[in-house]
Amino acid sequence: MGDQPGTPGRGANLWWLRLLVALGLAALLIPIGRVRLIDGDEGYYLQAARLVSEGKRIYTDFFYPQMPFGAHVYAAWFWLWGRGWYAARLLSSLLAVGTGLLLLEILLRTCRRKRWAVLGAAVYLVTGQAAGWLTISKSFGLTAFLLSLGVLLLEAAQTPLLVACGGLALALAFECRLYVIVAFPCALLFLLRRHGFSRHGLKFVLALAAGAGAGALLLLPYVLRDWQNFYFGNWTYHSIREWGQAGFITNLPNKKVTLLSVLSLDRERLPGSLQFLGLTVAALWALLSPYSGRNRLSCYLWLALFLTSLVPSPTDPQYFCLLVPFLVVEAMVALASLRAWKAWALLAALALPYLILGARDLKRYTTTGEAVPGVWTQDRVPRWTIATVLTVAQKIDAAGQSMGATWWPGYFVSTRTPLIPTLANDFGFRAAPRLPLQERRRIGIVTHDEVVDMMDRHSPPLFVVGSWAAWPAAGYLPKKGYRQVDSFLNASLYVTP
Repeated sequence: MGDQPGTPGRGANLWWLRLLVALGLAALLIPIGRVRLIDGDEGYYLQAARLVSEGKRIYTDFFYPQMPFGAHVYAAWFWLWGRGWYAARLLSSLLAVGTGLLLLEILLRTCRRKRWAVLGAAVYLVTGQAAGWLTISKSFGLTAFLLSLGVLLLEAAQTPLLVACGGLALALAFECRLYVIVAFPCALLFLLRRHGFSRHGLKFVLALAAGAGAGALLLLPYVLRDWQNFYFGNWTYHSIREWGQAGFITNLPNKKVTLLSVLSLDRERLPGSLQFLGLTVAALWALLSPYSGRNRLSCYLWLALFLTSLVPSPTDPQYFCLLVPFLVVEAMVALASLRAWKAWALLAALALPYLILGARDLKRYTTTGEAVPGVWTQDRVPRWTIATVLTVAQKIDAAGQSMGATWWPGYFVSTRTPLIPTLANDFGFRAAPRLPLQERRRIGIVTHDEVVDMMDRHSPPLFVVGSWAAWPAAGYLPKKGYRQVDSFLNASLYVTP
């Protein structure tokens, strides 16, 4: 199963099937994208997109601790449709819909049955980690889409051109999130197992390298213009961002906690983690079953991503959302390898519990905030809604100041008032105390003491004290001559006289 290149499946020409699946995906994922509680990291992702849309240069004009492609995609979207939170979430939701459609196509080729392809899309749709993390404005949604596109192109490839396009898609995914570079050895193994060590196989391997190389050309401007800051943002920063950290293979207790959490082996046993555990068991079943095909790129990829998702320090369960599309593919492969009556009996037993778990998980992301990073408890939910942040943004512009500052840049995503560039990324505070002044200035980050110095100079003239504000520094504003002019929920606006 799945060993024949380009096998289209019986539903390949059923455009109506694709349309119905697309509508079903969009009907749930687009509304979720609008109401999903804000993840704090979205503030710096979207602030970066704003700055790029205004002509600023990543790494050179402001600090950015990620690969650059995602910021440019969201900046282009802002340029086309207007800058704002809802616009960004719409793009993220459309990417999540696109990933579901790509998964449908992969399954049409892998399982060669419409029912397994549609079922796979449905499982993806009701998986909490997919709907909860792929619809927000971080790098996950775009990365998952590009990885899925790469898998589809390589699985379907009968010509070197398609292989090159698959390599390009994987390269762009790597340019969204650094550690998904593991997709390349997976793709190489897949091609070598399919075509062998032959002249024909070498042609396909070279095509993969050509596509990856073409994608890598997009990184040249950053490497040539500002190699030091590019390297710091994508490598050095991640090795020092936690206090006492001195590398990646550190903080093993954190990695253990994350692993137990994502596999629902801890005390919390979140509903999404139970779903993830079920998908992982099914994927292992497909890997070990003698009745399923042996050469599937999705199989290699989920295994590689599982391991590399534990590399960042600290690591977090949210990183594992990138595995979901490929785990779903493998779960469908496992079911398709069974006799029909066994497969449908198993589905009948598991469908309702899986659906209930998905609904409970989505409630966490949209309503209660339970154990959602940055939110955690229901009393903090109001401050992390898009409506709240947009209200604060309106008050910032109403203050009529030339520039602002804050400890969480998400307030300035949609404002006319610009944010001072050294505070465009709140994660800079984590590394700043460990770097000398000259290096901080080159990178574009500041310490909390340097923010207090800004207050002494009354530059900038406006400060927003709200989410992720640093204390006691934020409490110095009245002493430094700033007066409070407005507030909303936990956000307060201070301006100079």
